[in-house]
Amino acid sequence: MRYLFTLMVLLAGAAVAAAPSHPVHGIDLPLEGEFPGGRGADQLIVYTPDAGREKTGTNRYGVEAIVVRDTVVSVGDNDNEIPEDGFVASGHGEAATWIVENLPVGTAVRLERDEEGGILHVDDSPIAVVNALRVRLERLRESPHFPADDEEIAPQLTSAEAHLRSMFEVHDFRQLDEVREMVEGFEQTAWENRLAAMPSPDGEVRGYWSRLPVFTEEEIVAYVEELAEAGVNVYMPEIIYGSQALYNDPTGLYPMFPQFRGFDPLEVILRECHARGIEVHAWVHCFFIGIERAEAEPALLAQRHPEWLAQNRKGEQVSEVEPGFMYFSPSHPEVREAMIKAHVAMVENYDIDGFQFDYIRYSAPRSWEDQWDYSDVAREKAENDLGFDPMDITPDSDPEKWEQWMQWREDEITTFVAEAAEAMREIDPEIVFTGAVFPDLESAIEEKGQNWAKWAQEGYITSLIPMSYSRSHEQIRRDMEEMKAVVPEDHPLVIGLGTYMGLTDEEIISQIEASREAGATGQVMFSWEGTNPETRLLLGRGPWRNRTDPVWERW
Repeated sequence: MRYLFTLMVLLAGAAVAAAPSHPVHGIDLPLEGEFPGGRGADQLIVYTPDAGREKTGTNRYGVEAIVVRDTVVSVGDNDNEIPEDGFVASGHGEAATWIVENLPVGTAVRLERDEEGGILHVDDSPIAVVNALRVRLERLRESPHFPADDEEIAPQLTSAEAHLRSMFEVHDFRQLDEVREMVEGFEQTAWENRLAAMPSPDGEVRGYWSRLPVFTEEEIVAYVEELAEAGVNVYMPEIIYGSQALYNDPTGLYPMFPQFRGFDPLEVILRECHARGIEVHAWVHCFFIGIERAEAEPALLAQRHPEWLAQNRKGEQVSEVEPGFMYFSPSHPEVREAMIKAHVAMVENYDIDGFQFDYIRYSAPRSWEDQWDYSDVAREKAENDLGFDPMDITPDSDPEKWEQWMQWREDEITTFVAEAAEAMREIDPEIVFTGAVFPDLESAIEEKGQNWAKWAQEGYITSLIPMSYSRSHEQIRRDMEEMKAVVPEDHPLVIGLGTYMGLTDEEIISQIEASREAGATGQVMFSWEGTNPETRLLLGRGPWRNRTDPVWERW
């Protein structure tokens, strides 16, 4: 008996040693600093009651696990309350992915502190696994999708619970793997039932953004067939990006990507999508023209038209905040004329169903000190309109003039949207216009000059598509509710979900459910390449299983 107990202790110790762990980059960091809550890129930060505040203070771009008495009780949202008898493990980027993959509800954890922060360990000892399985069974009993009273499942469930109680009491873990398989089987049953019970409403927009990943006509045909199998009814291929186009631009502004020489990929996309009842919306990069010295997305137009480039207050034409990004000036009359001509020509020559304005903004600044656009043309035009050179003022030196300058910058973007949409509508009055926008209106206006609320209020575009990229379904709900409060009641909102972040299937389904509950008229995934094939088919079996034509109006 002593030998068996010693062996179990050794096995448990080996399991702990081999368990997942992650460096903690800081504990109880102050709110002040470059990043909200002190959580920087790819960092794992721990917040304890010693932080002296109620919540973590983090932004939307991450995920947090709430730990109470060394057990994970919740995973998902950001800016959480800090429990009195535990802590919050908060991750961004790579650390957020680690939390999602390693800290499901019920997981036992151990925080090891050191001078630099510490290490967060997952306890996967047998007794910790037993506790986690007990929590998972409790959640299953509460789930509306798990038939706990089913005559076949009920005795299995009772048996699993009895085994777990026995393991907890006598520390005999010989049946642990068997019980774990049973629990996983129960969870799969609940998951399949959840998918089958999801509504698949008529008229819903179901789309994907995609940078076309194939390069021959035959490959495009097979690719579009995959879109149809996934239940897609709106395809948004990236048509203009990196100063180049996925079609023959008769204006000569955008050369076609060289890998497509010999055929017109947009024509093939349109033919194949329309044959399967899928709308095609041209996803177009507007003022962003590419990345300096980038092979895949080069800023070729910067070489042809350096006089068209936007510039920040420091005199730079290449962004540091968006590394290497280059933009054209929205105020340059030749920029506006050339782009609108190219957009109109696309509508004239191709039977596209929609046009999406993306990068319809200025480059992002860190602060007003490196804000855009202070190019010569923009400054001259602003001085003619406002009576002063924007370079001569700051927010502190003359707040009234600064407000005028901010409004002027915003108007330059808004008038372009209005003029471009009007010109294309003259060719095709039925064309659908969408805008890929940042859901936080205040920062969208102040930092990027993007007043999407006005575009909706004035009817310049058909539908806003907020880029609500988050791992939290509650954040999706908040974005929808905040946007609905400032757009007309009949304006449709189609949510953009960030599947590129490596969202789990459960996260994607929860976000679709939250968006529907908040009144979204559909979802667009960013992007096809960021979603694995199993997930795409899952959408076609669950929330997108009923084929339907998209309705671009408020339900």
